[in-house]
Amino acid sequence: MKKQKMKLKHKQKNKHNSNLNLNIILNPNNAILILITIIAMLGIYSYSIGSTWYYDDMFIIMGLIFFYRFYKSFNIKPWAVYFLLAAVSLHALGNFGFYEKTFVLGYDKYMHLVIPIAISFATYYFISYKSNYSVRKKFFINIFFVWGLANTIEIIEFFFMRLLGPGEGMLFLGKEDLLPLDTISDLVNNLLGAVIGTVIMAFNEIYRKNH
Repeated sequence: MKKQKMKLKHKQKNKHNSNLNLNIILNPNNAILILITIIAMLGIYSYSIGSTWYYDDMFIIMGLIFFYRFYKSFNIKPWAVYFLLAAVSLHALGNFGFYEKTFVLGYDKYMHLVIPIAISFATYYFISYKSNYSVRKKFFINIFFVWGLANTIEIIEFFFMRLLGPGEGMLFLGKEDLLPLDTISDLVNNLLGAVIGTVIMAFNEIYRKNH
C-alpha cells in the first residue's frame, strides 16, 4: 500500500513537472526568445557555408526583438503570437534552400500568403485595442495597412536586388525573382493573405459579440 502511494505521488510529480515545462516553453515571451536563439544559430550556419541568408536572419532577429518588446502593449493575444512565430519559422527554412523548392507552386508563393495572414492577425488586435472603430472600418484599415506593409517590403527587396545582385534571401536576386510576373503574383498573394487574415479576425469579433 505504501509503495502504491509512493508510485502515485511520483507519477503526479512527473506530470506536474511535465506541465510546468510545457507552460514555460509555450509562454509567448519564452517562445520568442527560443526562436531568436534558433534563428541566430541558423544565421551562423548560413554564414559558415557562404550563404547570404544570414542577412535575412539578422533582420528576423531585429524584428523579433522589436515584437518581443511591444507585443503586449499592442494587446496581441498569445495564439496570434504563436501563428506569427510559426510563419517566421517557415520563412527561416530558407536557410536550407526551401525558397528554391516547388510544392505545386513555388515555396515563395505560399510564404507571400502565410506571412500577411499572420501579420493581419496581430495588426487587427492592435487596431482594435487602439481605436473604437466599427468592424467594417477596422476591416478595410487592416487590409490596406497589411497590404501596404507587404508592398513596401517588396519595394525594398527590389531596390536591394538591383544593388546587391544574385544571392539567397529576400535582399538578393534569386531564381524565383527571374520568373515572369513574379512581382505581380507576389502582390496578389500579399493582398489575398491580408484579406483572409482580416476576414477571420472580423468574423471572430462578430461571433464573440453575438455569443
